[in-house]
Amino acid sequence: MRIPYGALITNPWWRRWTLATGLSRVSIAAAPLALVIGGHWATGSFADGAVLAGVYSIAEALAAPRQGRRLDLGERRRGLAHALGGGSVGLAAVMGGILMHAPLVVLIAVTVAAAALPAGVQGGLRAYLPELVGPQHAQAAFVLDASLLEVEWLSAPAVVALAALLGAPWLGVGAMLAATIAALATVRLLPPAPDTPPGANAPSPWRNLAGRRAYLLSAVLGYTEGTITVAIAPLLATLHSRPAYAGLLLAGLSAASALGGFAFGALDSRLPGSEDQQANTLLAGLGLMALPVAFAPTPLAAAVAVAAFGLLIAPLNGLRTRLLSHAAPAAQRAQAFSILYAAMGAGFGVGGLATGALLGLAGVRCAIIVAAAITVVAATATWLGSSRTVPPTTARPAPDDRRSLP
Repeated sequence: MRIPYGALITNPWWRRWTLATGLSRVSIAAAPLALVIGGHWATGSFADGAVLAGVYSIAEALAAPRQGRRLDLGERRRGLAHALGGGSVGLAAVMGGILMHAPLVVLIAVTVAAAALPAGVQGGLRAYLPELVGPQHAQAAFVLDASLLEVEWLSAPAVVALAALLGAPWLGVGAMLAATIAALATVRLLPPAPDTPPGANAPSPWRNLAGRRAYLLSAVLGYTEGTITVAIAPLLATLHSRPAYAGLLLAGLSAASALGGFAFGALDSRLPGSEDQQANTLLAGLGLMALPVAFAPTPLAAAVAVAAFGLLIAPLNGLRTRLLSHAAPAAQRAQAFSILYAAMGAGFGVGGLATGALLGLAGVRCAIIVAAAITVVAATATWLGSSRTVPPTTARPAPDDRRSLP
């Protein structure tokens, strides 16, 4: 099937949507490292920074379904602008709190606001896309956006690391603020959207068993990735290296994720087993790949281990999206993907909070080992459950239906 990229690139609405989406995701991609480093600079504790990163992810996850539904029930462009404006105010407060070395409780409060106010933006933008490019180009647009996603997740941590290396750790949050304001300006250039798109009042997809499996996969993936993301800076400190280099390791993780996604896509049709089985196998492999990070003896070994861990993230992202796309009827997909996004964020946040707690109790290596064990156990339990209810083969979607979640 020929994907009409040319028709998308020449579409001015697609270009503006892509710019707005990319800018809005910069703050999300930068948040874990920016808050770990900024929190450490403000309070002197990496554990406090990990708490801020975890709080950000959990607040965003809890607010995303409700905020996304609110965007569905109103004029979407105006709702997106209001959400991004609120996020800008919240991030300005976070940066001000870091600059003033505010107490942790104050930093937590403003971090919650910065995460919750724009939490529905990603789901709202994804629901907006088919209206801008037309249903005939929507799947191609999602495929192309998935490739651009890796660039954003590759560049954002590197910007944070550069700010820290220049001696201004608070500038990582400043970069988040600048990107959010730029996204707000770009969203205002989009055309108005219909008030209530089809399916806005669809019932919750929580009752779908296959959907719940996709949510569990997403949450465990988020937990493990969140643990590694938050743990890198204190791990480098343990290895007598500069914590600011964590951004470079995270950039390597994103690059490896992109390579893993391309390889998985090339081999997909030749891989054995159903998508459920593949997802469970990859999830168990992700847990095992976290162990070399925990036991890395040098910064170079840690960088190699983090990159190897990243190889499995994009394939798992693709599988969770495809599993849910099969499970959710078209009228429920916007809500279903909002919950999937929230499940990933909740898992990521729990990983950050658990890492922050374990840093003071048992050290950063223990936090990674615990995450690895939980991931392997969850994959095994899910495999045992799905093997009793899911047929051994599963129909595969068209190639355009891959890796479509932001």
